[in-house]
Amino acid sequence: MVCGATGAVGGALLRLAAGARWDAVGIYRSNRAGADAAAREWSGTGALRMLACDLTSADEVDALLLQFSEDYCPDALVHLAAPPLEVKALHLARWKDYERQMDGALKAVVQITQPVLRRMMRRKSGRIIAALSAATLGTPPRGFASYTTAKYALAGYMKCLAAEYAERGIVANTVSPGPMDTGLLRELPALMTDRMRESIPGGKWIDPTSVARAIFWLATDASPQITGCNVPLTSGMVV
Repeated sequence: MVCGATGAVGGALLRLAAGARWDAVGIYRSNRAGADAAAREWSGTGALRMLACDLTSADEVDALLLQFSEDYCPDALVHLAAPPLEVKALHLARWKDYERQMDGALKAVVQITQPVLRRMMRRKSGRIIAALSAATLGTPPRGFASYTTAKYALAGYMKCLAAEYAERGIVANTVSPGPMDTGLLRELPALMTDRMRESIPGGKWIDPTSVARAIFWLATDASPQITGCNVPLTSGMVV
């Protein structure tokens, strides 16, 4: 189950799942065109379901899960969805700015994780992976206080999840990619994104497909003893 399935990393992850002949469920909020494109591109022998859901709404999450049988349980739950970025100096950021990021980065994860976690507990196995950001590594970037704070909160939640449920056969990990040339950054000023790209060794964006490969490994072949970990994907950026 991939939340944020119409994004660059989500799309790459679905292609990897298709190649491995997995069944997949792609969750998206409003990008119907992207969902339709993913369905057309699906080439796996397994099944793909693309479902719309606002994960910040408890009612919509409940309705989403009603579309599955009571014994349905994904082998892996991957959360990639993120709210739009807004660059703002910390002293200008209001609580609503933090709240918007917390809803997208943490509330959404909590609301989809809890019901899926109960199903994984009954089965005594499962893998949960969430995307953080290189913003949580080293010195935080200026202007991203609300985004960075929300990602740190998500990191704490995932650490707790890993610690509390390891004995039940459930593993939880995170990945922290550096800047990627995706829709999330394209709305920012060009001068800012140019500086982001130049900060990466070699001056190249982090490849979303490479990030997807790391996530797919954590979801499939990684040892179950790898839990509570964060995988930095920064191409050697000093963080």
